[in-house]
Amino acid sequence: MKILIFAGLTAIICFLIFFIIDKKKAKDSDEGDAQNHTEEKKSKAKSQKEQRAAFNDLGLPIYDEYQMSRSQKVVSVVLASAVIFCLAYLFYMNYIVSIILACGGLLFPKMRKKQLIEIRKRNLTSQFKNLLSSVSSSLAAGRSVENSFKAASEDLKMLYPNQNTDILKEIQWLVHKIGLNEPVEMALVDFANRSNIDEIASFATVFTTCKKTGGDLVNVVRSTSNIITEKIEIKNDIYLTLAAKKMEQKVLMVVPFIIVAFLAFSTGDFMYPMYHSFIGRAVMTIGWVLILGVWFITEHIMNIKV
Repeated sequence: MKILIFAGLTAIICFLIFFIIDKKKAKDSDEGDAQNHTEEKKSKAKSQKEQRAAFNDLGLPIYDEYQMSRSQKVVSVVLASAVIFCLAYLFYMNYIVSIILACGGLLFPKMRKKQLIEIRKRNLTSQFKNLLSSVSSSLAAGRSVENSFKAASEDLKMLYPNQNTDILKEIQWLVHKIGLNEPVEMALVDFANRSNIDEIASFATVFTTCKKTGGDLVNVVRSTSNIITEKIEIKNDIYLTLAAKKMEQKVLMVVPFIIVAFLAFSTGDFMYPMYHSFIGRAVMTIGWVLILGVWFITEHIMNIKV
């Protein structure tokens, strides 16, 4: 019971530290803007700055960036701090050391942000595969490239009812460009640059080159779409295969903590030297470092690029 209370207090302390740091950053930003702007302009500039963190000047998303809300950051800090405190207490049975290590939860929002970016880009890649499939089907039916993208827009609307889906925004912007008689390849290149996804960049490069050289655009786009679609499907198969391995990894990472907890709370005399001697604490520290090392190594091994 005491552990849970201290874990909760540690999470609150970390939240307060995060809140103070966040407030200080906001205050420094406001003070910098106050030198040349009025209060109204400061508020507007701050809002625009937050939007630029994840969107370009046209309001289109930049997929390599993600603006986490304050609630997301708070939840990440509180949960990470509480978990780290409990795990650290198992290894050291010392509240002060556990609280110090729990402050590492302040770094978790950055890790979570990277995870959210990877998830978003993975979903966008899967959605782009559906776009290519629709475009290829329309080209096979004899439609022009421009009309194929327009038809793909309608197909994706039925496939993704949520209007906030990333691929819907992108295809609607592309169709808007077509309606203004602007080059389609420019919109595709911009999409590729903002997404920083190899499959989208490859398609945009082939499409642009074919348009400039005057090649058989329909057949080239169709064959390129099929190749990229197969590559995305292979990547998705790899993700599914790795999902089971990642679950095994998580289970194996939890097992050492379960064993230590069982020995610590069921055989206190047996574990007493581990918590009250220099050698014992050194051994526990080495165990902690080895577990973290294994976690980083397995994460690196399973980070397969296709």
